[in-house]
Amino acid sequence: MDANFKFIQVFTAPAFPGTGGPVRAVTLGPMTAPANAFNNGMGLRWLAPGETWEASWGIVHRSPQSFR
Repeated sequence: MDANFKFIQVFTAPAFPGTGGPVRAVTLGPMTAPANAFNNGMGLRWLAPGETWEASWGIVHRSPQSFR
């Protein structure tokens, strides 16, 4: 993720449907502002009419063998 993302939201699912039955799962979501930003204003970016803003992020999958 690029420098526009200063926060990450973590979500855990104790019973995500897996091929062999329920498994535990974790997701990490890049965020440009914290979860309560609409209430506290922290990290909000205000755009003027016609103004644009870009940010980018991606996902790379690595097999467990690549960590050895």
